[in-house]
Amino acid sequence: MRSTIQLLAGIPSVVYGFWGLTFIVPFIRDYLGGPGLSILAGSLILAIMILPTIISISEVSLLALPGLYKQWTVSILVVMLLFFIVAFILFKGIPTLTWDFLTQNPASSGRTGGILSTIISTLLVTLVAILVATPFGVGTAFYLTEFTHESKITRIIRFSAESLAAIPSIVYGLFGFIFFVIFLKLGWSVLSGGLTMAVMILPTIIRTSEEAILSVPAQYREVSFSLGGSKWQTIT
Repeated sequence: MRSTIQLLAGIPSVVYGFWGLTFIVPFIRDYLGGPGLSILAGSLILAIMILPTIISISEVSLLALPGLYKQWTVSILVVMLLFFIVAFILFKGIPTLTWDFLTQNPASSGRTGGILSTIISTLLVTLVAILVATPFGVGTAFYLTEFTHESKITRIIRFSAESLAAIPSIVYGLFGFIFFVIFLKLGWSVLSGGLTMAVMILPTIIRTSEEAILSVPAQYREVSFSLGGSKWQTIT
């Protein structure tokens, strides 16, 4: 990454201009429907040209800060970015947020109407996902922490959960479409969406539940066993 930035910083400005005329201007003209030679094209070329300088200055400035100041600086920048995104969404969205928009169903393939059915279906899909994934996730966490020791099976389960957590959501959507909608013939339904989301959130539930169980002091288990409690009574 640093080598690429240094390479971009060493490119003459005339090369950036030629590259912009060759790629950016035709792209704006052909795909965005605007005039090729425009302020937008010039701004994009200039932005790419000054990007290495901004990155280098920002990196040097952050490295010069003490550790505590660096953390605070990064935290403030992240909060400011989040605040800007939320403020922009509210500024653009609040004027169009009306009671009819919330209580009407979509029309014309979503181009007009409201979002009532979307809100209801989202809540139902989430409910189905939680009802399906929670027993499996919590049960798997209890099995890994209370009913077995570290073995090949537990390593396979943890590896599978970590692998599932790294899969992009669009892949889950494709899997749900092929397996639940087509193969199991559930169709485009709340059940298909809920099962797909259940598979997607299962690794998170397993990892979160496992960490929560491990955080319980071992003395509590010992006290329960000393009082004659069974394994199930100790867990519950």
